[in-house]
Parts: sequence; structure tokens; C-alpha cells
Amino acid sequence: MNILEHTTEMTFTQNGYRADWTFLGEGVSGDYDESDPNDEPLLRFDCYKLNEYEMWEELDDSSYCTQIPVGTSDEILLAALKYIVSEIEGQENVKRICEKLSWIDPSQFELNK
Repeated sequence: MNILEHTTEMTFTQNGYRADWTFLGEGVSGDYDESDPNDEPLLRFDCYKLNEYEMWEELDDSSYCTQIPVGTSDEILLAALKYIVSEIEGQENVKRICEKLSWIDPSQFELNK
């Protein structure tokens, strides 16, 4: 499987805050190992705030790998980004919040059909 073919870059912006999905080759135990059947490629989020010059500035300690695999549906990815932004919005120090958010997984955002 070509991981990059399944990577969805996505951004969500609200009230001067932004969260992005990125894939940096991370997996369950560090770097993703395609030959390990127990490993899976995982997405990372990065958080930003609009500064006084109307430019995006990355928030300190706000980039974390999650338990959300590459290839997760856009619907779940967007719901997760909305949740991340809602948690960091208005907060001065986001380190502990983002550490907690690193444990999010797709099951938290599955919509009841």
C-alpha cells in the first residue's frame, strides 16, 4: 500500500484557531513499519492561532501524533479537527490539552447512523 495515496490533508479553522492533519511517517511505535502487521500509519495534528498581523502562528507544544490512522474517512477527520479546535480555543497553554488529545481515536467521532 502506498501510504501517501491514502493521506488526506485537511484543515479546520474557527474563531482565529486552526488545526491541520499531517502524516510524517509515524506509526504505533515510532516510525511506521509497513512490514509489521501490527503497525499502522497514524496522523498528527498541528495547531495554530491567528496573530495580530493576521498570520498563522503555530502554538507551542501543539503538534502530536494521534491514534487516528491514515485512510480514516473525511467525515471522522473533520469531526476530530473540530473537536481539537474547540478544546484549544481561547487557551493560553495548550501543552496538556494537546497531550490528552493525542489519544483520540476514530471511534470517538463515529456518527450514529
